[in-house]
This record gives sequence, structure tokens and C-alpha cells, in this order.
Amino acid sequence: MAAAVLNITIEQGATFTRTLTVKDSGGDEIDITGWTLRGQVRANQFTTDILASFTGTVDPDQVTNKGMAALTISATDTAAIASAKSLRPTLKNSTFIYDVEVEKPGGEVVRLLQGQVTFVPEITR
Repeated sequence: MAAAVLNITIEQGATFTRTLTVKDSGGDEIDITGWTLRGQVRANQFTTDILASFTGTVDPDQVTNKGMAALTISATDTAAIASAKSLRPTLKNSTFIYDVEVEKPGGEVVRLLQGQVTFVPEITR
């Protein structure tokens, strides 16, 4: 299964949270008990610098909320993305890239999501 493309916006200094539902190719939710989610934001695919990392949390009730998980970046971590100014000195609304992978029990790794991140700098400090 190819990764879905979803472009997102991250606001500096605000907690980023998105809920996602993992589905099979037929559109049915998948029980993701035991799966581990991880993801990173980078300026481009060639840099070793990680601008932010997603915390992935699988909903523990995979009966009622089958396939559901949350991706989060803390407000502290979104505030730290300001260090990206060194990568783009004229940082206003900047575009970066991200992806999210899951590791299934047994070790298989699958990329679920990928896309662009529009980063919006914080005004209120």
C-alpha cells in the first residue's frame, strides 16, 4: 500500500494534534493494536536535521475506535522549529516535509502518510 499524501500546517508554539484512522485498501478500519507510530519533520529529504518528531498514540480501544491513532507534537517542540531560521533566513510561512511510519508487531515497517508541512511562525510570545 502506498503512503497517503496529506499536507498539514504546524503553528509555532501551539500543540499540533491530528487523529487518523488506518484503513485497508477496501476502506475498512484495521485493528492496529501493538503498532508503533513514528514520524519526523525535516527541511528536505537530504538533511540529517530533524525539525520535529511526532508522538504517535494508538487508541487503546480498538473495538470501538478501530484503526484510530493520534499524532502529536508538543507546543515546546513546535516552538523549537524556529531554529529552522538558520536553514531559511527569511522564514515566514515556510514549507518543510514529513512522513509517518508504523511498525507492526513482527517488525514490518509501513509508511502511512507523507506530505508537506506549512510552518506558520508564532506572533504571540
